[in-house]
Amino acid sequence: MDSKKLADAVRNLKAKVDEITDEDVFESSSENYDALNDAKDLLGVLAHIIDGKSVAQAFGSPGDWGYGTPIGDALRSASIFSNVKNPPRPEGDNPVA
Repeated sequence: MDSKKLADAVRNLKAKVDEITDEDVFESSSENYDALNDAKDLLGVLAHIIDGKSVAQAFGSPGDWGYGTPIGDALRSASIFSNVKNPPRPEGDNPVA
């Protein structure tokens, strides 16, 4: 399997979703806007996993998603972080950016 091609395709889809959120299709305070942004960020996580990053590296830290958010809270309690003080992340790489 050509993982670079697949990761690029996922990143291209992420960029398209990003365009939708930039077009003010949803109010920035709506649940739909938040859900679409989470979906976009999860596409970035998927691309990192396809690139060979661990799940912990791909997701980053709970704070990257926001403490008090469903994904941030889930990551905080996830077993993949139970023994990791600061989950590893590639240098200069913010998975949710």
